[in-house]
Amino acid sequence: MCESGVAPDVVTYSFLLDGLCQGQHLDLAVVLFNQLIKRGMALDVWSYSILIDGCCKNQRIGEAMNFMKEMHLRNLVPHIVQIWEVVLCVEASQ
Repeated sequence: MCESGVAPDVVTYSFLLDGLCQGQHLDLAVVLFNQLIKRGMALDVWSYSILIDGCCKNQRIGEAMNFMKEMHLRNLVPHIVQIWEVVLCVEASQ
């Protein structure tokens, strides 16, 4: 992609993050996500939602909550679906 002069954008990286999460590579997805943040990539609600979903599906509720907090700090408003997903994960873990 870069060789053809087209730089990957937030949509491209979000698809990559989703593939990693669905392929049971959540740790790698989190590493990539953090690298993108450090590089200044303006990740969006969809990007965060992907990781929140991956964390919830892997019973990593604390990390899901941290991503929700980080969204708030970046003035991103989560979809109601993500809020309910986290609530249901917390309920299921008790």
